[in-house]
Amino acid sequence: MIKLLTNCNNIQKSQACCHTDGRICCCYNCLRDGFYAGIDSYSCLKKLCYYVMNYGPAYVSEIYHFLGASRLLENNFHNSINVLSLGCGFGPDFIALQKYIYDNNLSTDVKYFGYDQEQNWLNITHGIINNLPIIANILNGFTLKNRNIIFLNKFFSTLLKNGTARKFLDKFIPEIKNVMSAGSVIVFNDVNHYKLGRDVFDSEVGKVAAIEGKYFFNIESAYSNNFTEIPWIQNICNIPDGLPISPKNSVTKSVFYVYKKIS
Repeated sequence: MIKLLTNCNNIQKSQACCHTDGRICCCYNCLRDGFYAGIDSYSCLKKLCYYVMNYGPAYVSEIYHFLGASRLLENNFHNSINVLSLGCGFGPDFIALQKYIYDNNLSTDVKYFGYDQEQNWLNITHGIINNLPIIANILNGFTLKNRNIIFLNKFFSTLLKNGTARKFLDKFIPEIKNVMSAGSVIVFNDVNHYKLGRDVFDSEVGKVAAIEGKYFFNIESAYSNNFTEIPWIQNICNIPDGLPISPKNSVTKSVFYVYKKIS
């Protein structure tokens, strides 16, 4: 994570503002406006660098703490696993998996495949995480064949805001029913809010895969609905000196749903 953050800092310094209307450049405002209103776009390299520096450690930490609370690897997978991440970005799930496996002396070998349509992520991961992401428009098709864990991290809410969630589900649900192997799991990680896709995703995927658990971080008066609390919220990533911003030092208000293909 240190290399990624340092690379983002170096790249951002050389990037001009992508706006041409004379506004004062503020990547935080662009990310906020995309999240709360309009199209949620990640096509600006400078904005992506800010995104990783500000939110990256928190997103890695969320997945790391989820793995500890759910014991997903220990209870289900002990040797080699194939992991598919849809809308992977800079690969926070890959970073969290590698650190969790190392910290807990697990023997699990991860074969990771991360897909994202935004080519600018390659500038951020180049020389640090090889072949991440694989550039592809997920809405044009994908396969869950031979994948043991499928991650969707902060992905479905973006689809929902951009008006493409239904198109994705129309491809995702048949893949679960007809292609996904029994015993494989789906990890949905997104914003803990009913308007941002949490309940839509659950109502659809819950029809074709068994719910194994629902987890949440008990912060900011988060909705719980008898979810299992993840008791750790602190950042687990080392932060390099000299960043222009201070990354979030704890997790965000996220929720994790785990589904398993039974047969």
